[in-house]
Amino acid sequence: MTKKKRHHYIPRFYLDGFVDPHNEPYIWVYQKGNPNIIKSTAENIAVEKHYYSFTTPEGSKDSATFENVLAEIEGQAAPIFQKIKNHESLDEQERSLFAIFLAFIMTRVPNYRENVERATAELIKKLSMRWASHSAHLIAVFSLISTALT
Repeated sequence: MTKKKRHHYIPRFYLDGFVDPHNEPYIWVYQKGNPNIIKSTAENIAVEKHYYSFTTPEGSKDSATFENVLAEIEGQAAPIFQKIKNHESLDEQERSLFAIFLAFIMTRVPNYRENVERATAELIKKLSMRWASHSAHLIAVFSLISTALT
């Protein structure tokens, strides 16, 4: 199996819908905060190296597992997306599959990841401050945990 290093956080089939028909295979791209509009291909848009990679419990880098799951979901969503574009009706199963696809779309972009990381850091900070203000209770909890582990 080939290791996938370039991970799209917006599906290629969706990006392909923005190809300029007069200038294939290019898509015109505007980046927030940058006044220049550039042309690029779907291959090079909304992609980051090792975006979905993680370290396994054995210590190796897995760059394919999550990407393969997304590919499976996208493979099921692409024909449904085409039906929607063609104003065709969807059955209940197609609506459910497309809802799952939309949930994944919303949660896989960098902004969502940044918001989760920021919220997690804030939660840890608040919990730490709360624990620090009740140090006697915290020491008792750690003592109970230590006793339970021995």
